[in-house]
Order: sequence, then C-alpha cells, then structure tokens
Amino acid sequence: MCGLFLLCAQAFASAYNSIQLTSRQERLEVAPYLWWVAETHGVIKIQDILERKTAPMGWRQNSRFDPNFGLDVSPHWFRFSVTNAGAEPVERWLEISYPVLDDIKVYLTEEEKIVEAYHSGDTLNFSERPVFHRNFIFPFKFKPHSKSTVYIRIETQGALELPADLWSPTAFVQADQWKLAAQFLFSGIMLAMAAYNLALGFVIRDLTFVHYVGYVVSIAIVQLALHGTPFQFIWPHSPQWNQISLVFFIGCSVTFASLFGYRFLNLNVRGGVLPYIGISCAFFGLVCCALAFSASYATGIKIAVLATGVVSITWLVIGLLQWSRREPTAAYFTLAWAVFLFGNIAISLEKIGLIPNLTIIGFMPQIGACLEVMIFSLALAQRINIERRRHISMRELALHRERSAREAEQSMLMAQQQANDELERRVAIRTEELNEAMKKLSVAHEQLNEIATFDQLTQLKNKASFERVLMQEWSRCSRSISALSLVFIDIDRFQRVNQQFGQFAADTCLQVIAKLISSMARRAGDSIFRYEGDCYVLVLAHCSAEGALQLAELIRSRTEATLIQVDEARFSVTISIGLSSDIPSQGWEPQDLMERAREALAEAKMNGGNGVSFRM
Repeated sequence: MCGLFLLCAQAFASAYNSIQLTSRQERLEVAPYLWWVAETHGVIKIQDILERKTAPMGWRQNSRFDPNFGLDVSPHWFRFSVTNAGAEPVERWLEISYPVLDDIKVYLTEEEKIVEAYHSGDTLNFSERPVFHRNFIFPFKFKPHSKSTVYIRIETQGALELPADLWSPTAFVQADQWKLAAQFLFSGIMLAMAAYNLALGFVIRDLTFVHYVGYVVSIAIVQLALHGTPFQFIWPHSPQWNQISLVFFIGCSVTFASLFGYRFLNLNVRGGVLPYIGISCAFFGLVCCALAFSASYATGIKIAVLATGVVSITWLVIGLLQWSRREPTAAYFTLAWAVFLFGNIAISLEKIGLIPNLTIIGFMPQIGACLEVMIFSLALAQRINIERRRHISMRELALHRERSAREAEQSMLMAQQQANDELERRVAIRTEELNEAMKKLSVAHEQLNEIATFDQLTQLKNKASFERVLMQEWSRCSRSISALSLVFIDIDRFQRVNQQFGQFAADTCLQVIAKLISSMARRAGDSIFRYEGDCYVLVLAHCSAEGALQLAELIRSRTEATLIQVDEARFSVTISIGLSSDIPSQGWEPQDLMERAREALAEAKMNGGNGVSFRM
C-alpha cells in the first residue's frame, strides 16, 4: 500500500518539470517551472490539494517570463517541484519580488505532507514576515535525496503577479545590497530635487515650484511603494495605510503634475480649451485621492492606473501643442514626459511578457522618474533665466532713458553756460536781452524739473518724487508723533489686458486707474505716485491704519466697478492692495514700512488678487 502511494506521488510529480538543486547555484528563476490554477469554483485549501479532494483541478503550465494575470481578483494557486539529489541539505530562499500582494500563503511539502508553512502579505504588519525585507522572502531547507513541492496561494485586489526566484542566502544578500543602494540613490535624488526647488520657490515666491515639489514627492513615494520600501522603513506597523497609500499618492502625483503643467506652460494666461483640460486632469487626480479612502482597493487602483495613463498622454499632447506654439519651455516639458512614459511603457511590456525580465527593466520607472524631474528642474532654471533676461532688458531700457535724460540735462547746462558767456561779453550793451534769456532758461529749467518728477502717461508724480516725499513725511510724522500709512496698489493680470486689447488700451487703463485713485485721495497729507509699470503707491501722512484700510477698500471696490472703454472694447480690471502703517520712531527706517507694504501686496496677489492685505 505504501509503495502504491509513493508510485502515485511520483507519477503526479513527474507531470511537470522539477528544479534540480546544486550547491553552486546562486539564483534560479522559478517561472519556467511554475504551474497555476485559479480558484473559480470555491475556496481550495492545501489539504484538499494534498489529499486529491479537488482533482482534477486543471493545472496549467506557465508560459511567460513572469506570471502576470492583471487585475484579476480571484485567488490563484501556484506550484513547482524542487529536487535535491545531493548528499547534503541545501538552504534556499524563495523571493517574490512584487511587494504589493495582499495575502500570500506558502507551503513546502514532501511526500504529500506539509514541512513548512508561511503566511505573509502587505495586509499584515511588517514584523510578521519570515524575513525582515521589503519583498516577500521565504527560507526553505531541502533535505538530501529528496523531491519537494512548493505551493503558493495568492489573493490580492491589485495586479496579480508572481516574479519568483530561488536564491542561495549569501548570493541574495550580496545582490540585495545593490538593489537597496539603488533605492536609496533614487530617494536621495528625488529628495534633493524636492528640497532645492522648494527653497527656490520660497525665495522667488513662485507657486509653480510648490506644485513641482508636490509632484516630485508623490511620484517618489509611488515608485518606492512599488518596491516595498516605505512599508519597510516608514510605516511598517500600518498595513491599512500601506493598502491605500499607493492609490492616494498616485492621485497626488496626477494632481500636482497637472497643476504644475498648468502654470509651467502658462495655460493660465491663454484662452481656449487647454486650460480647462489641465484643470480637469487635476480634478481627476483628486478623485483618485478620495477613492483611496472611500472605495475598495481594486476599484481605486484601476481608476488610478487609468488616470495615470490618460493624464500622462494628455499632458504629452498639450506639451507638443505648446511646443508648436513656440512656448519657450514647452520642449523641456514634452521631453520630460516622453522619458517618464518610456520608463513606464518598458515595465508594462516586461509585465505582459513581451520583453525579457531584466533587472534594469524593473528600475526603468524610477530611472524615468529621475530623468524626468531632472529635466523639469532644467526647465524651471530656463524659465528663471528667461525672467532674468527680461528684467535685465527692462533695466537696460531704464538706464538708456536715464542716460538720455542726463545727456539732455548736460546739453541744457552747456547751452546755459554758452548763454552766460555770451551775456558776459555783451553785458554793457545787451542787459535787457540777457534778462530775457535768463527768464527763458528759468522756464526751461522748471519744465525739466517737471519732466523729471512727473510721469507723462498718468500725470502722477514718479518713483523718484515718491522717495523724496516719503522721507519728508516720515520726518514730519516722527516730529508730530502721528501715524504714517503706505499703500501699494497693483493691477491684477495687467499683462492680459495688453495681450488682449493692445498697448493703447493698456495705457488707457493706467490713466483711468490713476484718475480714480486721485479722485479719492484728496486729503492735504495724501500723495499719489506711479511707482513702476502698473504699480501705484499712496503716502498717507497723519493717517491711521483704520483710515488707510477704509480708503484702500474703497479704491478696490470702485476699481472693480469701473468699466473701461477703448474704441469698441469694454473691460474691467481688479487691483491688489498691500498697506502698512506705523508711527515713525528711532530704530526704524522708511524702507521698513515699504518692505511690509510690499509683503502685504505680495500676500494679496498670492491670495488670488482683488483684495486688500495689511502688515503691521
């Protein structure tokens, strides 16, 4: 009877190939030796398999580099046979290098009896794993002159894959050091990129950098989660969060990538359908984040994968369109997305078995993500360079105008000197003519002073006059111990007025706003100036913070309600106002008051414009 049982066992085992163990083997892929069957007709237990209660089960031989069943939520059983023909026991570690499987049960059997059994998966605490590792490691010891069968049951709500290898412990530890170093290198690159650009964003006060940093952090966590690193080092005691974190951070990466692309490609200043598509992509990412907490993992991961694919292709197309429209940084943006998509396409082709299962392929998404964020950083640097060149050209224009004014003044002084010399030679006979010439020179000098202190477009005093008046009022208020308020006013999205309606409309807009502000700042201590570009500044002497706030809000509401008409075009604008108020005292300078008012203006701008912000 016992011989018959052994004969049946040998016949059953010979139905599929067996792994032949030798002491020199360091790593052996299990995929060519795997057979599998799906639990489609009720739960199958290991005792049922060993006792033939489920025969025939319909085992199928694996035909792929790595078994990959996609988003199939039905449990699957796998088996492979291992033969140790040597005279010494052989220790091997079974590695399943797909760390997002929910539930894994592994059984080592000999002669239809369970020798070792393990239970693992990312739904259990990390400390419950047989080997403390980000992948699933199961240590086996195969007896000499034995033939064993390993059974694996996998149940997961995500993609069902089984990339499995048998390792010698020493070879595994050596190989894993390089893989772990690659994970730390990837983490270091992404962290460095995030920290650098976050600091840069705070320095230049550009929200684009914040969105970029959010994308870098999110995509880094997604890539690390696919390799099990966060579960090992960050949240090993939170399997529930580990279950939903992948879907959540995929949604975050979609949202931040869309917001970054929206601002980086300047869609916010362009019309048409592209801005709405960009905002829709960001909303799609927020939906994925919400589904991570409200829907099942299977539903969430399907929608997250769909969102990633659709949004990635969408932004690639938008980048190409903006490139064709000669957007300065669109080429960098398009190249970065193409590199990222290439990495994900490579791993997808490997997962479905169209290309070999190489180690480099497994790291292609991380390599693509690193290259992508590096290219994005170059693009942001290029954007800063473009802005720097624009500011340099503006400064050069201002210097040119200042030089022209000096030359005109020098010419006037030379003419005056020549006139004086001429008058000295003819003083005796042309005294009356000299007096007339002096009157003309005096008038010309007054006109020159008028030009130097007034803005010709708005008929307001200019920046140079503002600085002089501010110092005077600061001294007066300091002596009288009364409040001095400073109000900075900036037109929201003024560049769009210039782009949509032309230079003449923009100049008319500046004139209308100047007249409106002048009509409301009529106190004896009120002075209004055109500071620079579309920015005005009010110096309110002997005016408290409450009074300044009331005046600022009145100016803001009147401006919002004012309709500007230029030829056939009608439009309205809003303004952002930043103000500060203080009683001048020793230890403080007018520049301190200006700095606080400008910070308040920046805060009003950051809050979306059309508002008043106050800094003490």
